[in-house]
Amino acid sequence: MKFRHLFYLLASLSMVLSACESDDETSGNNEPPEVVLPSAEFRPNSLTGAYAEDAIRIEAEDRYNAPFSSIELMQDGYYLFTSYNMYNGYTSSACAAAGIGDNPDINNGHKVIYTRSTTDENGTISFNDSQYGKFTKLGDKKYRLSNGIEIDLQDAAKVRLKYPDGTVRTVYASVIPPMQGDATRSLCRTWDYISHDVWCYWNGKYIARGQKKLENGQIVDSHFKVIGDMFEEEEIFDDVAYRDVFTPTGIFIRFFVSEDVEINTWRWDNEQQGIICEYEPGKDDESSEYWTVRFSGNEMRFYHDVRYSEDGENVRTVAVQTLTAAN
Repeated sequence: MKFRHLFYLLASLSMVLSACESDDETSGNNEPPEVVLPSAEFRPNSLTGAYAEDAIRIEAEDRYNAPFSSIELMQDGYYLFTSYNMYNGYTSSACAAAGIGDNPDINNGHKVIYTRSTTDENGTISFNDSQYGKFTKLGDKKYRLSNGIEIDLQDAAKVRLKYPDGTVRTVYASVIPPMQGDATRSLCRTWDYISHDVWCYWNGKYIARGQKKLENGQIVDSHFKVIGDMFEEEEIFDDVAYRDVFTPTGIFIRFFVSEDVEINTWRWDNEQQGIICEYEPGKDDESSEYWTVRFSGNEMRFYHDVRYSEDGENVRTVAVQTLTAAN
């Protein structure tokens, strides 16, 4: 669900809503329920990933010619393998099917990327110039990625890669320092969506309510109610995310049920209040999205409360998304 799209949709409908207003058409609870408003206090959770000591991001010194641009191992056992051109390294059939190498580099740090993905029999997701999946620890600083590549990080400045066909390559690399702090450690992992909930209001009056529930990356239940016939469910839930990934080096990845993928950057807007920002470096603030985050055990919630006013018309969208730490 892309809230920027929803926000502008409702804003554009304000004149239509004004024309068709009646007491019957705008009946309902005109105040958002308390459950969709975040608690006043932000508390990081106490979850520690099984691979917290192994978490690292390395970048190749010559990322344009090396078999990888960067490799990031995350504390929960997932990894992100990126390359300027995946064909410089091992190319699986899934990589070719996804058209890897045809799109901008995920490491460019300047442009949000929207692309498609494919998933192989080992659960490796291939998209753009990247592969994402789980890794297995083979020994001290030695790992096997779900794409079949084995990496030796005993000397992180000189990384050794062994491919499924037996080919071995050595790459000179640098370690990229991560963001620190309890809040960052709480956020940075893979999260699976449990539900998306949204409430829409116009001039203080309830006009729409929608919900999507998910299991194993698929929608299992759906609810939608709108006053009148002002818009369709697909205009509210234009795309539904099933998984988010945050890394402590500022990478944000969102996977959608449609197999679309969004790749962007994130930062803390206010770490003490638990407010994060998804943004494109170099873009103005209007292109950014802000979420309030709250943790409870192994669950996380995103809260959005966006308001727009123009020519005396007021539009408000309130949403909460519930996620759980991925296995």
